[in-house]
Amino acid sequence: REVPGASHTDPGVHWNWTYYLQLVNGVTGTGTGTVDTTASTLNVRSGPGTGYGVVGSVADGARVTIYCQATGTSVTGPAGTSTIWHRIGTNRYVAAAYLQTG
Repeated sequence: REVPGASHTDPGVHWNWTYYLQLVNGVTGTGTGTVDTTASTLNVRSGPGTGYGVVGSVADGARVTIYCQATGTSVTGPAGTSTIWHRIGTNRYVAAAYLQTG
């Protein structure tokens, strides 16, 4: 049913499709973090790296929900140097180097 033209069902009737599709779409593993920047705002980018376009900003001290992580451009900020970027919404990423997660 999930794949056009499929002739059988895998992995079976007890497979948790909801959870599986959440993993595929990157909507599990949520947590929170606090923006920590020396500026008043932090750029939010459309992908995990400085080469992606700026799609918004979040204020210093703001709490954000982290949906998943991706590897991207190395960035140095108050939390150190990291290639980890946190997805905080659909196509919205902030560098881990600017997010305190406790």
